[in-house]
Amino acid sequence: MKAKSRLIPFFTIIGIALIIVAIVIYLVLNLPIIGQNLPSGPPTSSPDRETDIPSQIQPIPNVPILIQKQGSNTITVTNLGGPDSNTVAEFVVTVNGVITPNKLGITPGQSLVITSKSNPNTVIVTANFKDGTSFVVSNKYIE
Repeated sequence: MKAKSRLIPFFTIIGIALIIVAIVIYLVLNLPIIGQNLPSGPPTSSPDRETDIPSQIQPIPNVPILIQKQGSNTITVTNLGGPDSNTVAEFVVTVNGVITPNKLGITPGQSLVITSKSNPNTVIVTANFKDGTSFVVSNKYIE
């Protein structure tokens, strides 16, 4: 009798291990293989797709903006022009997340002077283009 009581935990552990092995074998044999039934070659578009994949990625426009700290409370933002400056409809300048009431001009060389009592400041210039697109063209952290 004592021999049986010693073997019961042993057989219980063996039984649980066999059940775990059987479950693992079942899953390995019945789950699909990753990558199985994938089409070969480049993806193609079909007319019934709702999403339109652009044929090429649009380049980021080249509209350089200079942001400088002038003294303790003054920031100057200058439009330096650039090859894509003639496509800009307007610039939106934000300081610490707040849109400035005055606008930066779209003509190269124009500047916007901002007075900010905060320190540090994050100045972000977004260009809104004539085609309706918008890009952040400058993002500067100023201490």
